Amino acid sequence: MENKLRYRTHINRCALGYQETKRVNMLLLEGLSLEEVERLVYEENVLQQTSVEMQKVVWKEISYRLLHLDEEARNQIQEEDNQSSKALVFYGVLQVDKLFREFCRAVYLDKLLTFHQEITKKEVIRFIEIQIEKDDRSMNWSMNTILKLAGTYIRTLKEAGALDSEQKIQRLVISPKTKNYLKEKGFQPAAEIVLGGFYEID
Repeated sequence: MENKLRYRTHINRCALGYQETKRVNMLLLEGLSLEEVERLVYEENVLQQTSVEMQKVVWKEISYRLLHLDEEARNQIQEEDNQSSKALVFYGVLQVDKLFREFCRAVYLDKLLTFHQEITKKEVIRFIEIQIEKDDRSMNWSMNTILKLAGTYIRTLKEAGALDSEQKIQRLVISPKTKNYLKEKGFQPAAEIVLGGFYEID
């Protein structure tokens, strides 16, 4: 099943989307249905977007990510400290975006575990080019799409706290409760990235 997942570019329209995710998640946890939250997105602009088109795009991606998280993860997004909450939103992105997850495992996680200091945009571009050459459905992506995707990957890592402002690699600092959730119940390929490897030294 994993190998059949298509590469996506949706992250270009909604990188980490942390605040937007928390707003939608809060409404869902309060008991509103997806249909009721969607109505609020358009009627009250709860996602604070500048156009109806952006409301539609961001809502579709945020709701898709949240539907792939269980209730425990979604509760922790609202209740845990800021960095742990962001880590779980990052985890949600990794779950649904195959190419981004492959990049984070092959580049971010590998560099973190081998004590490399930074990730360059050139490295990101090259990784994307190599991967889409292997995928018939993605090989016709334009260079503009690839460049934009590379920039969004870096921005998402920064927003999650995995890179600093100078693109230096950082290990995420998350609460014991969130660590335990990811270790015991998380989707392993994504959870390992957030945890910096299951066998990290506490």
